[in-house]
Amino acid sequence: MFLFDIVFPSSESRLPEKIDAWLESIETLADARLAEEAAIHVKDEFSTFDWIMEGILEKSGFTIDSAEYGGGFQTAYLCTRVECATEEMGNEGG
Repeated sequence: MFLFDIVFPSSESRLPEKIDAWLESIETLADARLAEEAAIHVKDEFSTFDWIMEGILEKSGFTIDSAEYGGGFQTAYLCTRVECATEEMGNEGG
């Protein structure tokens, strides 16, 4: 499975300042409209922290094969579904 989303790093000590700088860079690189949409995303769409996202993936039965964290909080996860022991036993008997 491939997942690409905005994920905030829990290790970042100056996260509010980094988010502000990221939004300013979007306005500089793209335009004010896109920066405004990104600000709304941060405020209203509840992007999550890395430890929460990674916990959700693992508790949902995935192994995280790789995680790439971009400078603008864009994060890409490549995951593999882990077969449950009960599923494997069911397949062997059938």
